[in-house]
Formats: sequence, structure tokens, C-alpha cells
Amino acid sequence: MLGSLASSLFYESTLPASLRHGVVAVVPFAVTALKTIVTCSSVVLLCYMVLVRKRRYQGINRMLKKYPDPTLPLRDLEVANEVWSFASDWEFPFMFNFTVQMIILKLSGIPSISKIVASTKQMTNHSVKRANDTNLLLAEALQSYSRRTARSLLVDKVDPVTGTITTTPRNKLTGASADIVDDEELKERANDDARAKAAVDRINFFHSHYNISQGDFMYNLALAILDTIHLVGRFDWRPLTELEENNYELGNMKYAPTNTAMADGNIAASQSMVTTPEAKARVKKIFVGLMSPRSRAAVGYDEPTRTQVFVSRSILWVRGCIVKYLMLPRTAPHLLTAMRATKFEDVNIHNDKTENKEAAGGCPFSGGMRYVQRFNDLGPLYPRGYKIEELGPEKFFGKGPSVFPITDLKPTTVG
Repeated sequence: MLGSLASSLFYESTLPASLRHGVVAVVPFAVTALKTIVTCSSVVLLCYMVLVRKRRYQGINRMLKKYPDPTLPLRDLEVANEVWSFASDWEFPFMFNFTVQMIILKLSGIPSISKIVASTKQMTNHSVKRANDTNLLLAEALQSYSRRTARSLLVDKVDPVTGTITTTPRNKLTGASADIVDDEELKERANDDARAKAAVDRINFFHSHYNISQGDFMYNLALAILDTIHLVGRFDWRPLTELEENNYELGNMKYAPTNTAMADGNIAASQSMVTTPEAKARVKKIFVGLMSPRSRAAVGYDEPTRTQVFVSRSILWVRGCIVKYLMLPRTAPHLLTAMRATKFEDVNIHNDKTENKEAAGGCPFSGGMRYVQRFNDLGPLYPRGYKIEELGPEKFFGKGPSVFPITDLKPTTVG
């Protein structure tokens, strides 16, 4: 068909007869070659997609075989930590992080919660720092098992000038194995536990300053449970299994109207990653399109068009398909937090050099043992690392419970 069409076009052209005949003679071979390339590419792509899909399910199949009783995480904390690490940092790191933003949007529909949040002005005046610190505190509290796993698989390299951490695979022939635990690793694990406890204590310290009802606490917990299960099942590449769901306990949910400021402040953190007003408006439309009608009404957002809802949901659906069929499973956990502390030298914060006026929550930089987050989606708020007691609102800087790394660890040193 293509060859005949090409031949007729060439015969009707003004090219010399000899050139026309030469081109027409080549066209069938070109068409055949193109068909062969398309066919071979399609076969290769199909084989790759089959391979990816098979590999994608190997991890959860191993986990289900290892723990055939799905209720075991409810009774064994170590198993619960392992399963949580597998689900949140290997299988669904994007959706678990995205769910935090969707949960805050739904919490915006509770007037008793939004009233407290509005009084702090953190969501409206410091939305990016609030979002970043929230992510860091949650990761410090929940990534202990993943940090342990990562240290057995990866090696950190720190830029001596910027403190930026890059990761390379450990040499399997000469590097440590996950089954080999030396004295240094035991100290790191003890430090992981101390970091997790410090993060939880700091979160509790913040909340203890406000009159938060037990019902609001339970509603927050319920959203963390139910919305995570719902969003992963609907938009990611596979739903959570019963084994993975049993990391949680269920609470009761309730509903009430609220103001818009808390929801706008939450979305503002994501809008900070784009620059133009049009792009910021599109980011908001995506979130609004993903919200339930009741949540949208509670925060005072207009009902989106069908096209807006379709586009918002399609973006996540397409991403899930890409992960399922085109992306091989991770070879290491997706970590936000540093695997180990980095030692920074103290600097003179009173001179005029910008690099010596690093801020942590608006407060002067102090050296010593600090943690450098592994990626900065919301911007490099802590380019020279952070201490857990520095995270959170500025008025709480340096206050409340604190943690110091195990003193005889072997940190990476940065001048």
C-alpha cells in the first residue's frame, strides 16, 4: 500500500525519469526495513515490559512467602518495621509521600484543626519549610530499618566543599553483607533508634503546646491509614496486600467544614517547585481534581470540571502504569534521611561571609554531628545538614528533647 502510493506520487512529479525509477525501486525496501524495525522494536519493548512486570512482583512474593501470616506485623515490631520499610521505601515511596499532602488537604476540612494551624502561621507564612521539616521528622521516625538496609547495600560519598552526599553500590566482593553486623553497624543501629525516638519526641513536643482533642488525633491517624491504602490501591502499580495493611490500626473518621487557608498553605509547598503563575495554577488544579467532593466543599474550593478531574487522575494512573511495566524494581530503599551523621566544623557565624551564616529554621548554623538529607525536592533548606532539635517552627529552635549521635561513631568529616 505504502509502496504503491509512493510510486504514484513519484511518477506524477517533475523529477527526471531515471531518478524517479531509482527512487521508486528503493521505496519497497525502505518500507520493508521500516516495518522490520517497528516489529523488532515492538517485540523488544513487549519482552522488556513482561520482564519488568515479573520482576516487580518478585519482591512482594518473597515477602508473602517469608511471612505467610498477614497478622504477624501486629504482634512483632521487627516484622512490622521490615514490612513498612518494604512498602514505603521500596515499593511505593512516591505515593506514600504524596499521600501526606492529600491527608493534610483533608485535615483542612476540620475546623478545630485548621484553627490551631492558622494560629501558628506555619502553613501560610512558612509553607515550604513546614513541608520539608514534616517530611524529615516523619522520615527520621520511620526510616530506621531502611537506613540499616541501605548501609549494607550502599556507600556514601560526601563532597568536601558542599557536603552533598552521593551514593554508589557497595562492592559485593569486598563490601559488607546485610548478614554481617560489625561493632560499628551495631552502634549505627543504636543511633538509628535514638534518631527515631528523638523525632517522635519532637513531634509530640510541638503538639503538646496546643489544645488538640483526642478526636482530632484519631481522625489524623485514620486518614494516615485509610487514605494511604486507598490512594496506593487506586493509583499506584499494585494495591497493598493484607500483610502490608496490617502495619496500621484503624480509627474513627468524622467530618466538619473549615477555612481555606490551611489547604492553600499545603498546596503552596508544591507550587514552590514551579515559577510561573500559570504553572502554579495547574498544580493547584491537580490537587483539587484529586480531592473528594466533600473535602473540596469543606475547604471552599470550586467544583472542578470533568476534564480537570480526568486529567488529575490520569496523571497518577499513567505514572502507575509506567512504574509497573517500564521501571525495574529498586535495588536500594528510597531514603530521604542520611544513613549516618556527618561531622561539620564549627564556623564563625558573626563574620560577613554568607557561607558562615547558614541557617537552620532561621537560626545560626552550629557545627558538629549533623544529618544531610539525601535529596531536596523543596529546595536546599539545610545545605550543611540539620540536627533533629532544629527542625520545626523557629520559636521551638533548640528547645524540647534533643538527641546526639553515639559519641564513638565514625562520621564523614566535612570542613
